[in-house]
Amino acid sequence: MKAFIIGSGTLGSTTAFLLAEHGLYDDVVLFDPYEPLAVNHAMDLTQAFCLTTDPTVRAGSLADMAGSDLVVMSAGLRSKAATPDFVGTAIEMAPLIESIANGLKTAPNAIVITMTNPVDALSYLLCRLSGLPERQFLGFTWNDSLRFRWAIAKHFGVKPEEVSAYMVGEHGRSKLAVWSDVSIRGEKHTFTPEERDAVAAVQNGFWDEFMKVSNLRTAGWTTAYGCLQQVRYVLGVNEGWCPCSVIDGAHSAGRPARLGPNGLVEAKELHLAADEQALYDASVAKIREMITQIAQGAGWTI
Repeated sequence: MKAFIIGSGTLGSTTAFLLAEHGLYDDVVLFDPYEPLAVNHAMDLTQAFCLTTDPTVRAGSLADMAGSDLVVMSAGLRSKAATPDFVGTAIEMAPLIESIANGLKTAPNAIVITMTNPVDALSYLLCRLSGLPERQFLGFTWNDSLRFRWAIAKHFGVKPEEVSAYMVGEHGRSKLAVWSDVSIRGEKHTFTPEERDAVAAVQNGFWDEFMKVSNLRTAGWTTAYGCLQQVRYVLGVNEGWCPCSVIDGAHSAGRPARLGPNGLVEAKELHLAADEQALYDASVAKIREMITQIAQGAGWTI
């Protein structure tokens, strides 16, 4: 089993560490446009595991994507073209994205998890550019639902694992919490406006503090652990609904899904309240707009 990680910064290196440490793949390949970074992490990880699971962790080129079972897109770019929705950055990354899509043609059975923002748009575009089946492309949105569950648990004084809750739509500013389908300790909970505000305050307060001290560092460990869990759903280790972004017609958007060795098995039917449905539709429209903007800016016909 081979995992190919694109990008060797915080997200790529932490994801490679967890996939190798848990023994899910015996061949973990790191690729980065800046080759020394991938080589450095591969050398470090090789020694880290030499007394334990001893997987093969190595640096490689895009040609090493061939035959991969898993491809994780985590490459980022600090760009002068950066915008709040990352559209400008995605357009600037277009040559790399095209190269990755062409490389995917040599790994026709790979499950592709996109963590690079804008997650939903890039997952969709990689699918269309590569020509591979939609079911194999999964955007990473785990953190959105995780933080929602964590904030509910903090407010009500329970454990996060005792909370069932999820966020849907864009992995970005237009994402929405599905308040109408939250369960706490197996019981459906109807939120008052005051409770919604209190939970949102916990969630936003944590993120504001994180951003204040992050110095632009991304949430690498949370994201890597979430990617590990998403992979475990694909491999059948985890069961149930996994929050992720899946392709649905002309867009890709976050929603709970059942996953398997071939990728998407079933997307959960959303039963949203009227106000939630309107917000979800607006979020999907935003994703479609980003897809169009990136494709036009890159000169792609999608």
